[in-house]
Amino acid sequence: MRETILVVDDEADVLDLVRYHLNRAGFDVDVASSGTAALLAARQCRPDAIVLDIMLPQMSGTEVFRKLKLEIDTAQIPVLMLTAKGLLSERIAGLELGVDDYITKPFSPRELVLRIQNLLRRIRETRTSAVVEVDGFCLMQSILGLSIPMFAGFGKNWAEQPAES
Repeated sequence: MRETILVVDDEADVLDLVRYHLNRAGFDVDVASSGTAALLAARQCRPDAIVLDIMLPQMSGTEVFRKLKLEIDTAQIPVLMLTAKGLLSERIAGLELGVDDYITKPFSPRELVLRIQNLLRRIRETRTSAVVEVDGFCLMQSILGLSIPMFAGFGKNWAEQPAES
């Protein structure tokens, strides 16, 4: 199954360019041209990643991002900001907000595709390493990347462990 990317930008030329290159790279692409449409599309199609502009009509990309992260069904979708806001302070503000990556316009379509591919690869690797077994213990990876024993303090024969007094 092909991964789906939601591209959100109010400039038709940017939407067409990004859609073309992402399609060529093997992705399905949905598009939205306003903040409100972006929220609706993200809720309906649940994309694998979102490419999001900041300056949008109806609702800024920053506000869209905040709302997506508050909803259980969309909170885990990775977001790459693609925006003309390129000052160092603006890029830092976006990363502090929690976006997964940040690219400024003008941009290289090839770089955008590679960053999306890398982002999705990291997400897939995180999901596949969610549960591992080590020395008879079943460990569960948390979202923060910490290993948490499911039966802390017990080995394979946990029922045979002596009771503490």
